[in-house]
Amino acid sequence: MNTKTSSNMLLPQHNIRTFIIALVGLVVVTFSGSAYSETKKSSKKPAVVAAKEMPALTENYKTELLLSFYDSIKSSTKDSPDIGALSDKSKDLFYNCIATRLTDTLWDSAAFKKTRSFEAVNSQEVIKSNYEYCQLLSLTNDALKESTPPSTKVTSMSFNDLYVDYNKLIGQKIQVKGNFFVYGDFGSLSENASSSTVLYVDISQLSRESRKLLLNHCSSGCNVDLEGGVGDVQFQKGISATRLFTLVLKSGGQYNIETK
Repeated sequence: MNTKTSSNMLLPQHNIRTFIIALVGLVVVTFSGSAYSETKKSSKKPAVVAAKEMPALTENYKTELLLSFYDSIKSSTKDSPDIGALSDKSKDLFYNCIATRLTDTLWDSAAFKKTRSFEAVNSQEVIKSNYEYCQLLSLTNDALKESTPPSTKVTSMSFNDLYVDYNKLIGQKIQVKGNFFVYGDFGSLSENASSSTVLYVDISQLSRESRKLLLNHCSSGCNVDLEGGVGDVQFQKGISATRLFTLVLKSGGQYNIETK
């Protein structure tokens, strides 16, 4: 694999500042409209949001922020030939990579904690460095996929065995059962509803029927039997699900989706 890179390859063909303005602008507009109640439109200075009006720094808010970054990055790079050349999976890796890194930067920012200011990421240097890092990661992912033959063996195991042996199982296909919560194209899997130990699950590769069933029935939890590849999701231990066999509702009802 040729690992030699140049600034021309790592940067988008359009101006990096245009990318920054589009990215941060889209996120700020999104959160100004949804997370804050009212802004003082008549004031020439930015409105100061009262503490009681600011969204609490919860995991749900962090997830909303990450997803907003993801959508903004996807929109801001839609015309970039560099990103267009990536495989669909590596594009998703690229979007998630920048979204996660920018979200973490904001989350650790004193200004964001105090006023929900986006100052920490409204910087050419910050976004440029994250862009370069994440594009290189995505290019490397595509190169590795071309040189690594896919594994066809599927190993059935318990959730706890999968979690304990996770690092040894990366790249392998497994079948596992567990309690599942869905949010968008992702979800979390645990041994049971009372367990706080989770693996993140990417459900974007499942069939439309399977994704619809999960979205309709698993926002507050369900039990699933699924198959997928072991590997990080959103930079956390996870599974990229490829098949959903059964879905069991809290009420006891069951959907049989695919046969093993």
